Amino acid sequence: MSYAVVTTPDADADLFDACSWYAEQSEDLDLDFLDDLREVTEQIALLPNSYPTVYKSIRLALMRRFPYKVFFIVEEPERQAVLLAVIHHARHPRTWKKRV
Repeated sequence: MSYAVVTTPDADADLFDACSWYAEQSEDLDLDFLDDLREVTEQIALLPNSYPTVYKSIRLALMRRFPYKVFFIVEEPERQAVLLAVIHHARHPRTWKKRV
C-alpha cells in the first residue's frame, strides 16, 4: 500500500516559483517540470523509506530531469510523506534547514 504525499505551504511556494520561472523560459517547460515532479512523488509514495536521510529525519529525493531536490519526512502511522521543500541544487542548504 502506498503512502499519501502531501505538501507544506513552503513546498507549495517553492513549486509555484519554479513553475512560474520555467513557464517564462519556454512554452510547456513548466508542465515538463510538473511531470518530473509527479514521477518522483510517485516513487516517494511507493517507497519513501528507501531514500537517504540527510538531516535528522528528513529524506532527499532528486528530480530526474530538472536540477531540484525534494526534501520530505515520512510520518507513521499516518502513512504519509510530507514534502517540506523543493529546492534548486544551487540554493544554499540553509534555505530548507530553517524550515525544520
